[in-house]
Amino acid sequence: MKRSFLALLATFAAVSAHAGSFGGPAPFSNGSSLVTGVDGSYQASTRGTNVSGIIRFQYSSGVQTSSTTANDWIFFINGQVQRGSTVANINNNKVDGVLDSVTAASTTNSNGSLTLPIIFISANSEASGYFRGKMSGNGDFSGSGELQASPASTSQITAISQDTNGTIVLTNATYTNAAGTLSNTPFKFRGVRATSTSGTSTNTTNSTP
Repeated sequence: MKRSFLALLATFAAVSAHAGSFGGPAPFSNGSSLVTGVDGSYQASTRGTNVSGIIRFQYSSGVQTSSTTANDWIFFINGQVQRGSTVANINNNKVDGVLDSVTAASTTNSNGSLTLPIIFISANSEASGYFRGKMSGNGDFSGSGELQASPASTSQITAISQDTNGTIVLTNATYTNAAGTLSNTPFKFRGVRATSTSGTSTNTTNSTP
């Protein structure tokens, strides 16, 4: 009887190691915090002292997409609006991200081809920051982060266009930002996976927020 019990226990342990607890699928397998994978559009609400905001990011085929409309953030802080682009990484049950002050115009149309002219604008916001949190197997995620004032900087604008002869023309200009006046602003966030699937990384038209 004792030998039978030990054999049964060993069998249960082997099954659990391969298929997750109690024989079911492991909730955080293959580097994904979600049983169905990380693909989808994510959106979180942020709260803090005199702070309200939204953070959005999107994954397709296991990587973050390049859509400027699906990977952005906007905060309302003490009467000021700050915004920029979001870079996020999902690793097991953790999510880490950077709130960048860099934004750029859409560079592709609905079929993935380039549309000219293209204008890149750097450091158009006086704040940047980060966020860190945990994600459940259902795609819910929460955590905390902080925005900080950007220091004074000189930025470059690059415009890429095409003239009537088909020649590509690059135009550069610089401008200087004064240092931001925003004090360090901590916040907490809570979000969900808004959709379980997303468009391709080059199709900004079909992106879902």
